[in-house]
Amino acid sequence: MKGGPVRPVLVIDLLVRTALLGLVLAANAWVIDSRNGFLFDDYDWFARVKFATYDSLGGFFPAHAYNDRPAGAILIKILWSLFGLNAAPYHWVFLFIHVCNVFLVFEITARLAKEAAARAPVFAAFASGAIFGCWPRSLMAVQWGGAVFDLLGATFLLLSTLAYLQVREERRYETFRTLVAVGFFWLALRTKEMTIVLPGLLLLLEAALLVQKGGLREIGRLRQARLALWLILGTGGLYAGLLVRLVVKGMTILQESTSPYFLSYRPDVLFVNLFKYVLLYFDLSRNQFVFMGMGMIQWAVLALVAVALAASWVFSFRKRNVLPVVLEAGFLLTLGPVLPMKNMQHVLYLYIPSILLAVLLGSTLAVLRGRVEKRWGGMLLGGILGGLLLGATRLPPVQIYRNWWLSLSAKDKVGIDSLKKIARPEPGSTIFVRGAETPYNVFNPNGPGNINKVVFSDQTLKTRFDTPGPDEAGAYLVLDLDAESGEVKEIERGMGQPLPEAERPRMEALEVGPSSTERGVGFNRQPNGLSAIWVRCRHARRRAQLFWEETPLATTYESGDVLTAFVPEPLFEKPGRYGITIRDPETGERSSAVFFEVR
Repeated sequence: MKGGPVRPVLVIDLLVRTALLGLVLAANAWVIDSRNGFLFDDYDWFARVKFATYDSLGGFFPAHAYNDRPAGAILIKILWSLFGLNAAPYHWVFLFIHVCNVFLVFEITARLAKEAAARAPVFAAFASGAIFGCWPRSLMAVQWGGAVFDLLGATFLLLSTLAYLQVREERRYETFRTLVAVGFFWLALRTKEMTIVLPGLLLLLEAALLVQKGGLREIGRLRQARLALWLILGTGGLYAGLLVRLVVKGMTILQESTSPYFLSYRPDVLFVNLFKYVLLYFDLSRNQFVFMGMGMIQWAVLALVAVALAASWVFSFRKRNVLPVVLEAGFLLTLGPVLPMKNMQHVLYLYIPSILLAVLLGSTLAVLRGRVEKRWGGMLLGGILGGLLLGATRLPPVQIYRNWWLSLSAKDKVGIDSLKKIARPEPGSTIFVRGAETPYNVFNPNGPGNINKVVFSDQTLKTRFDTPGPDEAGAYLVLDLDAESGEVKEIERGMGQPLPEAERPRMEALEVGPSSTERGVGFNRQPNGLSAIWVRCRHARRRAQLFWEETPLATTYESGDVLTAFVPEPLFEKPGRYGITIRDPETGERSSAVFFEVR
């Protein structure tokens, strides 16, 4: 009644949500640390969206089988238009999206718990939201702009799920909510391909609720499911069909066995990768974001998970409660799109699957809460859970990882600030960066040198990691990168004028790699399946070509110090010691030989 006392249940709900918000913000406060800036793929995306129009970022239907994600790209474009290279607002926005996702998990879990007649639905919702929002091993999508696709994809997936649950609960506005559910699902698909699992998750949910109420014989009633379910299934099928069509047409990344994106559907590979992802999630003793092998701790963690899994199955059988098994199947399903990636398992891909694990763990804790009759039991268990989650974020491996991330971001920020102070080079200039050959810095490997295009607002700039050679022509800028501090300084700039042929130093071949193979056995395989060599050299001309004895090779000029070339298989079918030389096709100049041995 208006003006009357607030009902206790509403007060409790408000207190629970406030506690959840405080817990999630406390666990993720480091994301908005002033040192957290841009890293890795951020520069690739900035170089793309800065010079792109909104309609060029993608269409309603996919044009590529992988990485065609216009919804996420549009968000990056909007943030770029508003904030440019000011990193802080980006991370506030990402944290806000994550908090929204946490409360969507809370709402969905509460509705499902009530549907399943659970004894402590509010606690189940709190525990699920807290675990999803705070567990440190699955939140890379929150800290990094390049992972906004997982973050935003989860938002659309959860919104679609919530709209679908509202359709199930009441007939009012059913048509509108059905369209909303399908619309959000399509947005999820256009943000992250991984969300294509939603129809399978909803089918599992419907089957679980039917079995929970009437046993296995009720499965047949799935045919009577609401139209929303069949429309979402049809939408997922349509999108999958479009992707398969693109793959068949060859409009996808070329795969090969050493690529991190190489796909293998062998059962043993899928099984092993599943356990790797389980370890990536539960193992807090490691601070890497990719799987790095097994040790004693990893085997112990795996054993504990196996025991917990067996216990959940026993519980499901004895209590006739299929929810744990269904949530475990849902976790497996959400991992499905990345499980075939044989050569890479990454914590980034855990953000969406961790929703299912969080609901599983939260529901399990709610069973314990249901056994405590005291009113304060929920507060006590909630406080213990919050303390454990915050404690997990303070563990040394987690802190080491976060400090490494922040220090790397801070170093990149120094480099960006230094570049802003350097006068803009001439359009089309080649920027030579000394000291950027290290495995990672603000210039390398993204682009390389995409940050130069972004800071100097010029798509025509080229970046190299050597020095201007004797045949250099056109405008150039030479920069020096301090690998320790990240600071960048200008060394010189000018207009290159090629030296006369008579004054140029002679080309020298210094080393070839790889330098040997067994006869007929490929080496240094490239994505196109061909073997390749590199030759370290001096004073190589841009037009220089590598020769295998007297056979010219398809050569790429990497710099004046490195040339690379593909080697056709017939050239190494016979044993021998083959000379590799550098030749200038215009002048006929040739270098001394380095040798490749075929055994």
